[in-house]
Amino acid sequence: MVNTKKSLKKNAKTQCVTAVNATEPTHPLQKKLSEFLVHHLNIGEREHQSTNGSMQANPLLLLALSGGLDSTVLLHLLAASRQNLSFSLQAMHVHHGLSPHANAWTDFCIKQCKQLDVPLHLEYINIESKSKLGVEATARKLRYQALFNFKHADLKPDFIVTAHHQDDQAETLLLQ
Repeated sequence: MVNTKKSLKKNAKTQCVTAVNATEPTHPLQKKLSEFLVHHLNIGEREHQSTNGSMQANPLLLLALSGGLDSTVLLHLLAASRQNLSFSLQAMHVHHGLSPHANAWTDFCIKQCKQLDVPLHLEYINIESKSKLGVEATARKLRYQALFNFKHADLKPDFIVTAHHQDDQAETLLLQ
């Protein structure tokens, strides 16, 4: 009976390894993300037309990484999908300095990207306290400005990816 238990444990480990190494996404969110990338952005095709009009095999996605739950989950899903769908992934974290936890969020982003082997670009911005837009609106504007300016740097991402949930109405409207 003991031998049977050992062989069952051994088989369970083998099955688990097989599932992890499978080419198909194993998590429902990863499957939905893969479907979106393929159907809406044409990622995963043999060649992809880049922003400058040339054809390239691996489009570059730039993820806006705040360190919050939404963008961290998206970071992990994209990192897990990049090999199967043949795209490059980089992340950008914008440090506003508005929160007493801002340095901790930056450290968290650095750690996550290092673990997942995703290049991370840090952008430090200063927000004038007397801005006409208000502090949060100014922070949002400068954050997107940093992302779009990066698009014109040496590395030109084909897509800028942000993570939002249904309650993020203000940013969704802003992006539209």
